Formats: sequence, structure tokens, C-alpha cells
Amino acid sequence: MSLERSVQVKQVTTSDATPTNVSTAAITLGDDREGYAECVLVLKSGSDVKTMKVGGTVKRAAAGAASIVGTIQSILTAQGDVGLAAAIATLVASGNTVVPQVTGIAATTIIWDVWHTITFKP
Repeated sequence: MSLERSVQVKQVTTSDATPTNVSTAAITLGDDREGYAECVLVLKSGSDVKTMKVGGTVKRAAAGAASIVGTIQSILTAQGDVGLAAAIATLVASGNTVVPQVTGIAATTIIWDVWHTITFKP
């Protein structure tokens, strides 16, 4: 059995604590597809840095919307400088896509490098 993988690598900047979908890193799930979605993130604000990894099971029924099965888990507990401790990330379903979502910190400019991958069976 072979597996297929779809990958998006993008960058986004936040300057507040509003959840922000990284829509340019959305990955579309075809009809009747299921797989494992994960997102690796590297954050930088001034001299502060942080890394994190989140992931979970995703699926899409025939002609239905994409959905997250259960909850998105923190795979790599965020590592980094205390100044970025409040910055968080997750994955959300939106239409027929799975999208990374990041939440920054009020009055803090953060540059997020986002690697989003879904592995699924063909």
C-alpha cells in the first residue's frame, strides 16, 4: 500500500491575539479521504523564538465538508523563549480544506513559518 502526501510551506505575520487562519497553507481533501494532518511551526519575534508541532486525524465524506476527528493534539510541546509562551497553533476544518490556525500575542509582531502536511491513502 502506498501513501500520498500533500505539503504547504507558508509564512504569516500576526500582531495581536486574534486567531488567524493561514489560508494560503490550506490543503484540500478529496471526496472520501481520510488521513493525518500535522503542522510544524517556527515563530520569531525580535530575539525570541519558539517551535511547536500539532496534528490529528482528518476526514472528508463523499461531497461533504472536511472535519477534524477528535481533537488536534500538541505533538511537540512548544519549546522556546518565555516571551512567546502565549502564542498557540491548531488545525481547523474549513469547507473541504484543513487549515493551520495561529493565535499571536497582543501588541507583539510574530513571524510564523508554517509547514503543513497531510498524509493519506490514495
